[in-house]
Amino acid sequence: MSKAVEKKEFINGIDILEHEQLQSDILGLGYLLFSFIDTLHHSVPNSDQISAVNLIIDDILTKISKDLDDLVTKD
Repeated sequence: MSKAVEKKEFINGIDILEHEQLQSDILGLGYLLFSFIDTLHHSVPNSDQISAVNLIIDDILTKISKDLDDLVTKD
């Protein structure tokens, strides 16, 4: 990784790398939900599959929430 990429850049107090990761997480969550809903048209998931998707969604939302808190509360 280049030093330019490793170095965190700040613009108006927002960490650009964290902001890009947050956008990526939100986009990933959207794809996950879209794919899961699309599969519901073809089959009925069992409880283990629903639990797994629920856990992944919960983990992503928890990370997004923490990242948002970090961006908002940054000095």
